[in-house]
Amino acid sequence: MEPPASLTSSDLTRIASTAAGHAPPWLREDIAQEVQLRFVIYRPTNKSWAWKIANGARVDICRAEGKQVATIQALAQGLPPALSTYERNRQRGRRYYAGHREAIKKQRRTAYRNDLEASRAKTRERVRRHRLSIAAAATERSTSGRASG
Repeated sequence: MEPPASLTSSDLTRIASTAAGHAPPWLREDIAQEVQLRFVIYRPTNKSWAWKIANGARVDICRAEGKQVATIQALAQGLPPALSTYERNRQRGRRYYAGHREAIKKQRRTAYRNDLEASRAKTRERVRRHRLSIAAAATERSTSGRASG
C-alpha cells in the first residue's frame, strides 16, 4: 500500500487563505500569516489537521481582536482597565482569600452565638444523620458480605 502524499506548500497556502477569507477584511492578512506560522510549527500531515490548525488560528486572532475592541470601548467609557492574566492569577491565590475566609468565619461564629440553642439543634441533627448513614453503610456491607461469601 502506498503512503499518502504529504501536503504541498500550495495546498497549505490555499487552506490558509480560505480560512482567512471567513474573517473580517481587516484581519485576513494577519490570520493568513498566523496560519502559515502555525503550519511551520506543527507541520500538518493531512488536510484535516491543516484545517484544524487554520481554523484555530483564525478563532484565536478574532478573539484577541474582540478583547482589544472591548478594552478600548471600556476605556473610552471611563471604566478601569481590565486586570492582566498575572493579576487575575495572583488574586485567585491563597493569600488573597485569607481575609475573605476570616470574614466568613467571623460571620458564622456570630450567627452561632446569636442563637445558641438553634445552632446546637442543627449540629445534633447533622450528627444524627451522619451516624445513620454510617450505620446504613455498615449494614449494607455486612449483608452483601454474607450473600457473596
